[in-house]
Amino acid sequence: MSGINGSFEEGGTLNYSYDMLFYESDGNYYRWNGDFNKIVPPGSTPASSGGVGAGAWISVTDVALRANLGLSDGAELIGYHRPDVYDGTVGEYLDKSITYVTPEMFGAVGDGITDDTSAIQSAIEYLKTDSSKYAIIGHRDYVISSSLSVSGFAYGFEMHLRSLRALDSWPDYHDWKTAAPLISIGGTGSMVGLDIRCEYVNGNNRADWINIIGQGCGGSHFHAERLTNVINGLAPKSVTWPSASNHISGGYWDTGAGVAVWLQKGTTGTSPVVEGYIIDVNFVSGFKNGGLLLRNGAQYANVRGQFDFNGRYLSELTMSSNTTSGLTRGDTVTNGTNTAEIIAFYQHPVGTYKLLLSEGHDVSTDGSNFSVDATLTNSNSSWSSTISAVKTPASSNWYPDIIHDFTGSAFGKCAIASPYCGGLVGGLLHSTIFQYGNSTLATTNGINGAQWVHSGTTLSLRDAYRDNYVLDFYEKFMAPYRHLYMRTYRIYGTEVYISLVQSTTKSIRTFSKIGDGTVTNTREVWRVTVSGELEGVGGECLIYVSSSKITIVDNTVTNVTLSVEEFTFKAAQGAQSTMNVIFNFQRIL
Repeated sequence: MSGINGSFEEGGTLNYSYDMLFYESDGNYYRWNGDFNKIVPPGSTPASSGGVGAGAWISVTDVALRANLGLSDGAELIGYHRPDVYDGTVGEYLDKSITYVTPEMFGAVGDGITDDTSAIQSAIEYLKTDSSKYAIIGHRDYVISSSLSVSGFAYGFEMHLRSLRALDSWPDYHDWKTAAPLISIGGTGSMVGLDIRCEYVNGNNRADWINIIGQGCGGSHFHAERLTNVINGLAPKSVTWPSASNHISGGYWDTGAGVAVWLQKGTTGTSPVVEGYIIDVNFVSGFKNGGLLLRNGAQYANVRGQFDFNGRYLSELTMSSNTTSGLTRGDTVTNGTNTAEIIAFYQHPVGTYKLLLSEGHDVSTDGSNFSVDATLTNSNSSWSSTISAVKTPASSNWYPDIIHDFTGSAFGKCAIASPYCGGLVGGLLHSTIFQYGNSTLATTNGINGAQWVHSGTTLSLRDAYRDNYVLDFYEKFMAPYRHLYMRTYRIYGTEVYISLVQSTTKSIRTFSKIGDGTVTNTREVWRVTVSGELEGVGGECLIYVSSSKITIVDNTVTNVTLSVEEFTFKAAQGAQSTMNVIFNFQRIL
């Protein structure tokens, strides 16, 4: 560290560029800018011990010090010397090395009490004017009273805040779908390459975290490590331009009046889709109206992470009618006493019509306000139907965590891979790839409608569209649940094509009892079909195979003589010099 190593009057030794001597005659301190070690004998002056100037003594007091700090080697005066890294001035070094601003530079306090809205917004606006600064980094606890607006950045915006919370003065919401966000992204002019991260987000039970609006953004990343007490986590609302391929990530998200991630196409503008999102949150829990809501425009979503205990305000009703015509999302239905909001309607399996309703209370503990045999009617009475079944959250560990609401679309075509999920509901599930774990449900996978399950003894193929079984595989056989329709194709086993020479017996095939039938102490049976090139050559027979021999039964083959020798099946013909014949062997027992 820098220090006073004596005076010119008393003498001293300087070993480093930041060591100084005091000159009592003028009251200034001097440092040596020449070679070290510098020995100054008693009774010296700056002039007598090397002179003043470049490569000699330099005054470092008051005006001189301020001037010297501005030199290229000025950093040496405060104990920093790295010419191998940068040999400019201190100011130039700082300008080149510090490429971010902090909210505190614009007046933020970050104490979790003072309203920092204006300061953070000023920092955001400043980045639009200084292209050398591309990030906002804040390591404190920031509270705001209104939405921060991020717009007008073509690309390359970064904001990293340790903590972002809504103040108590934040306006309360009246509808979980219309709450104001802590951060509003978009406006005029689309953006790409945004990177917004918050280690802690708390909406104070009043605010969403992020809304994407207007021309929005694409190819961007939004991260909340710990997110709680929001209404919705992230939701594109009224986008007017493609806002696709964004990445949403996080650690632990819980407690929201709405949905953790809600994706749907905008209603105006040019192709306002929100396709191709990556949703990768380690654990999502406690969002009253579902963990993830995917609707038309959110195709090709890639969903990861775990979901459980979401959708406690939702009930799934199976209806007796075979139509949902006349229903709209967000409309209400009533049984004459209670009302609920329609979140989704769909067929699952095909031909079974269901409604997913938000009842406005905790259905998992209170039970549903709707019961079997009651009649539901929508708000304008254009649709009504009788309830045939009611499913509520927490029953059999089921929760409507992920809502695949693509009814009315051509397909979903999403990829869902969740280590654990309380439940996946919605329509067109056969158009999406999904795989998740669940402690109760067995049918938790599907690849374009094909599901595989294993009971421990039987591997089964299921049809997700029809919600039924197609084929079972047992240890020694497989069993379809359908008739086998071959169209113009054939069923065949082993085939042998041979040219039989006149009056010569040929071995066609040797059998042995395999012993893998459902009953092993009876003979095994094969059907043999014979066909030749000429009319009159052909027919069928059965071959019974025992443990000691084979036997021909029910022989209708003409112009070919069949015989056996122990386990060998043989054939001969005497009609012409050579005869081309094909034998088809099918095991039937």
